[in-house]
Amino acid sequence: MLVLNDLCKKYPQVNIVGIVPGKSYTLQDIKRFAEKYNSGFDIYLDKNKIFTKILKAKVTPETVVIDKNGNVRYRGLIDNWQAKLGVKRKVITDHYLDDALHGINTATYKYVETIPLGCLINDL
Repeated sequence: MLVLNDLCKKYPQVNIVGIVPGKSYTLQDIKRFAEKYNSGFDIYLDKNKIFTKILKAKVTPETVVIDKNGNVRYRGLIDNWQAKLGVKRKVITDHYLDDALHGINTATYKYVETIPLGCLINDL
């Protein structure tokens, strides 16, 4: 959450949103989470996973960057904090989402994808 809040400040022209897929959480749960972590962006409940399916999201967390024309320009990890499921790095060396947001409006930027690590989005 801290990384996303920092990116909201660094890229105020970007509309960062969180999507919570499925029926495991309520709007109240999401509101409490946003307040607890002082979310700098909106978080929405995608109870029926309509938006999740459109984005073809498979795990959480997974980031998707969509440009102003509706094209997916990045998909995957926020950074390399997780070395593998359950194993965190002491030092983050790759900032994938930040790099994508920084470069998206340059003529040389090309689609990038990393493999997200997280829990599979299921039907709960």
